[in-house]
Amino acid sequence: CYIGKTLPKTRIQSYDPPMFNQMLQNRLKRYGGIPDTGGQQLPELDGGELFFIDAVVDKKQVYEGEQVTATYYLYSQGRVAEIDTLKYPTLAGFWKEDIELATRLNFKPAIINGIRYNRALLASYALFPIKAGKATVDPYRAKCKVINAPAFGIPRTAEDTKENKPINIEVMPVPEKDKPSNFAGAVGQFRVSTKADNKNPKTSQPVTITYRFEGRGNAKLIEIPKLNVPVGLDVYDTSNESKFFKDGRSFKEYEILLVPRQVGVIEVPAISLSLFDPVKKSYYELVTDAITLDVQKGEEVDQLPSSVLAKGGLGADTQRERVLPPISLSYESGLSLNPFYVWGPVYLGIIGILFWLSRIELGWGKKRDSLVRLINRRMKKINEALGGKNWRQGASDSTNLVYFVMGELSGLGGGSQELKKMIAKAPPSFRRDYQAQLEKLMKELELIAFAPEEVVGHLKEIKEVSQRVKAVESLLLKATEQDFNENAEDLS
Repeated sequence: CYIGKTLPKTRIQSYDPPMFNQMLQNRLKRYGGIPDTGGQQLPELDGGELFFIDAVVDKKQVYEGEQVTATYYLYSQGRVAEIDTLKYPTLAGFWKEDIELATRLNFKPAIINGIRYNRALLASYALFPIKAGKATVDPYRAKCKVINAPAFGIPRTAEDTKENKPINIEVMPVPEKDKPSNFAGAVGQFRVSTKADNKNPKTSQPVTITYRFEGRGNAKLIEIPKLNVPVGLDVYDTSNESKFFKDGRSFKEYEILLVPRQVGVIEVPAISLSLFDPVKKSYYELVTDAITLDVQKGEEVDQLPSSVLAKGGLGADTQRERVLPPISLSYESGLSLNPFYVWGPVYLGIIGILFWLSRIELGWGKKRDSLVRLINRRMKKINEALGGKNWRQGASDSTNLVYFVMGELSGLGGGSQELKKMIAKAPPSFRRDYQAQLEKLMKELELIAFAPEEVVGHLKEIKEVSQRVKAVESLLLKATEQDFNENAEDLS
């Protein structure tokens, strides 16, 4: 016992807080109490916050066009009773692709500075910087009401608006040194495949050549050079399709419609283009395969009817004259009382009562009413952004709103699904009347929100953006009036 005495120097041991904290973190992780953060810096807290929002990025120094994955999380010590997203990140300066936008919060345990939290994903984006310099991953802002009920003590309720700290990204230009003249504009690691739907066509019979680029990065930026076809082949039409996947891969597929005009062996030449690999920090070349066509003699046709392609592609049915059936006449002799007039109103009344009771019991219409209120509230904020001349935010928030509402109506969730798949759950009449219009508006708004300003051009004028936003609002309100079938087969 050393009471009242000076401790010997050999008895005094130094206390290293960082080392102790590391031991605690390792012990908690070993027993499943803390998630693997992948090397990301966890936020520093004072321990008094019931909830907060944090964002992480997988890298802070990238090349122009290189992918950055940004993920936003909600941390809470208690039960989240309400959450209202007040501001989605605008992410200006990036081409943005949604990886996942949460429509339902799925909480998992996490421990920060020795304090237990529940963590849920709010949003995850794949970002591609548009130009060199400094870019900022701006905050996600939400208003939450959290109820914390400790084992012993009085429950504590917190209702506040929180947002995460912005994250600065350093964007380096792709090297000008040794930059190939056939640089296709994309940064990433891609491969290419080539195929023809028919290598033994007949003259005047269309042949489709497909070039598919797939890999890690933004394949939507890949532009192929003009195809120099030999004599005897006509280029009739060119189209492309692209898609981004949740794991960070993407693809872009070009379809070129060729029409052979002479008999014999014709070779479609290979095309080459260069891309930039951010890992190896160097350019590389992709070369497609050449395709050999053995053309046989077919029927003599001067040219393909362009109206067929205009109506949706080759093989589309030509419009036939509708033949109406003859009008049939029937008479009843004598006066009789149709049983329908007696029992019809009774049956209709019973059906109406059952429908009303089912609506009350199952809550039909509540979801629809809440979506209408959400649309009105979000549109008010979008119009405020447009009133402040913030055309990018207005367009970005509009696309987010479309994915959220269609995801809720279809039951698929918005962020991880294609718009076409969500619309496929709508009634046929809605798809027939509004699908093409909605998809066109979404493409235009995504262009306005995420493309470089020189590409957007006159579309960034507030009048142009407002017209598209108003059209989107009208279509979403029409969508809430439809009965989506969550179990409908996706025929898209």
